Amino acid sequence: MILGNVEWYQNYFYGLIIISIVVWLFEVAFPWRKNQSIFRKDFWLDAGHIFFNFFVFALMISWLYRLLDMGFTKIGIGVMLIGGF
Repeated sequence: MILGNVEWYQNYFYGLIIISIVVWLFEVAFPWRKNQSIFRKDFWLDAGHIFFNFFVFALMISWLYRLLDMGFTKIGIGVMLIGGF
């Protein structure tokens, strides 16, 4: 995923990191609560959720799609692409 065969600017991972940092910087510059610390209580929990959703959830969905593809192929149902692509 991170080291795939795509350029760095086309990789979802780097876009996710950049957007997360930009949003965090806006939260630092314009906090909802004036006394909110830069690294609040659940900061690392939120960072963990970002990486979980990107890596683990993507792997589980990819595994599920592969399992469904193998099951459908076994019973003779394949993917028919329109236009010959």
